[in-house]
Amino acid sequence: MQNLCKTCAHHEPCKKHETGHSQGLGRCNAVPMLWEATKWDENGDERILINPEQKAFVQDGSDYSATFYTMPDFGCVQHKEK
Repeated sequence: MQNLCKTCAHHEPCKKHETGHSQGLGRCNAVPMLWEATKWDENGDERILINPEQKAFVQDGSDYSATFYTMPDFGCVQHKEK
């Protein structure tokens, strides 16, 4: 069995109005924004991972909003069977 988005519980199909794309594009909910996946260390010098097991992150220039979009046949090591 391949670990593809189309069989993953983290994959959420997008509606055409969200992306203008209607060919199977979906959002991966397993990949968090980097800012939300980190916290300041005890000295306040740098941000550290909250969950060291996390493998991927998204980030935009403002740390306001970012989404990881994939096609159904994209493969991933964070796959979780539906």
